[in-house]
Amino acid sequence: MKLKRTKTGGMVCIMIIGLIIIPIADADILWGPYITNTGINSATINWKTENATTGIVKYATGEYYTGSSGYDHTIADTKHKQLHHLIITNLTQNTIYHYQLTVGNEHLCTDDHSFRTFPLNSSFTFIVYGDTREQTSLFTQMERHKLVADRIAQEENISFVLHTGDMICFGENLEEWNDFFNAARAMMANTTVYPVPGNHEDNHTNYYDAFNVPQWYSFDCGNAHFTILDSNDWADMTEQTKW
Repeated sequence: MKLKRTKTGGMVCIMIIGLIIIPIADADILWGPYITNTGINSATINWKTENATTGIVKYATGEYYTGSSGYDHTIADTKHKQLHHLIITNLTQNTIYHYQLTVGNEHLCTDDHSFRTFPLNSSFTFIVYGDTREQTSLFTQMERHKLVADRIAQEENISFVLHTGDMICFGENLEEWNDFFNAARAMMANTTVYPVPGNHEDNHTNYYDAFNVPQWYSFDCGNAHFTILDSNDWADMTEQTKW
């Protein structure tokens, strides 16, 4: 602040305000990172941010990461949007990969996470669970679902988790989806999730947007073939049976 004398002898106060710019994250991560659609040589890293941003995923095999404490591959999604599905290809089957997500011009960086690609023929372990919706008057997802998801996250050498549906109470409610991904954050950041539509998903676009899957689909792991069907009232059983 400076003082300037006027012609009449008075004092005029002139205030000079400096603008201080403090770098902040472009957006908070609402969902994820979470892993979907893993196979023998590919996987999808997903995340949703509060505002539209870009993102970068750095990754490496477990062997490389352990030896160098870093990553030797980088893949970017340069489109500014909230929900990202970034596919990593040319991976090696039955191999642990470490990865780290950076969002918004390197302002927001996650911890290191890992996942395992699927085996081609050997045996494997997977987990099935479901009906994680909360009942507000009795319990929330953080009180029940998080306990189960955090316990699953502690299991070693899990190829994937199959969620049998009813993830939330009302499929159109994005706040409930936020709670779902928050409760399952530790598990879904390190274990591939394959979803099944339950009646509480209401066949809403939020389900399909979140997991980027069709209404019914199939995938292979090891020497097993998994078929995901939709038995809800809205499903076209004739078309699904033909498929």
